[in-house]
Amino acid sequence: MLSKILGYSVKRGIRSGLLHLLHLFNYALPPSRLHIDIAHECNLHCFMCPHKQMETEKKYLSLEQFKYILDQFPKVRAITLQGCGETLLNPDLADMLNLDQCRNIDFTIVTNGTLLNESKINKLKNVSSITVSIDSPNPEKYKEIRGAKLEVVINNLKRLRKLKPDVRLSIQAIIMKETIESIPQLIDLAQNVDAEEVRLLHLEGFNEKLEKKHAHKLDSVMNILEKTKKMAKMSNIMLETPPLYSALLNFLEPF
Repeated sequence: MLSKILGYSVKRGIRSGLLHLLHLFNYALPPSRLHIDIAHECNLHCFMCPHKQMETEKKYLSLEQFKYILDQFPKVRAITLQGCGETLLNPDLADMLNLDQCRNIDFTIVTNGTLLNESKINKLKNVSSITVSIDSPNPEKYKEIRGAKLEVVINNLKRLRKLKPDVRLSIQAIIMKETIESIPQLIDLAQNVDAEEVRLLHLEGFNEKLEKKHAHKLDSVMNILEKTKKMAKMSNIMLETPPLYSALLNFLEPF
């Protein structure tokens, strides 16, 4: 254990030193991964999404614009397609995924999963992983949040598993007061659709109304997350949880 800690400390020190040198010479390393927003339109109206409050034109990133971005970063080998809209709505998505195959780019797609029909799935070439946003495993609560049917998404993910068994599947959920009690059941849902990972995110409060939906101050959060971790471990599902704001603030407070 001590050797591991020392090894980690040495690596961290070397990395810190290199970053300091780069800063002194005003040089930045090129990114290894890009996150590209390709859609500013969505088929859902989630109450926690800022999309409907943003005064932006409903449009998509074009294939030409996408090519231009890739040309600026010739060494990038991993790209996540996501954004303020639904990724699968972009009419040029299939062409983007097939672009410049010799670069061997791994694509990750973030989607709400409602449009993952057989036709769309078959066009997802060069995609190594898909992250699907499902905030609640409860059908009624899911519909209240997203205005869609959870059953449709689950059936789509099962279809995805049959057609693209090698694609890594992750379930992504936002922790809110409305969803915190059902968070452990996301592990059951992940098992049901054969997902490898469940990823929990903090709610981003874009206004005072959304701030009141934050779950990080609830007394039950820690217990619920611990229960979720145990269920994930027993089910062999990777669980990614964010640091709780209250715990982080306590850590940062001066003695």
